Amino acid sequence: MENPDPSCPVIAIIGSGASGTLLAWYLRKARCAARLIVVGDAPEPGRGLAYGTPCLSHYLNVCASGMSAVTDDPSHFLAWVREHHDPHISASDFVPRAIYGRYLQSL
Repeated sequence: MENPDPSCPVIAIIGSGASGTLLAWYLRKARCAARLIVVGDAPEPGRGLAYGTPCLSHYLNVCASGMSAVTDDPSHFLAWVREHHDPHISASDFVPRAIYGRYLQSL
């Protein structure tokens, strides 16, 4: 692939699951001036093998308080899951993997 704008580097991220999605999100958050291309076979960003299940009986193995994707906001996921899934989730609850996949997509 030829870069149409040599002054703007291209970064290819291989994998569109959780790691690739979070890397792309963090690079954008850091105002990385590169063009980002995420390459993967997940049908949607963040919904790779680990969080792509539609089954709501597959739970995370870490409670909600430990799953924030935002390092400087440890309650980010907990606030998101309360707003978008269940307002009664507590910090010690375990959330379905599918919901965490939706959270990653929202980033």
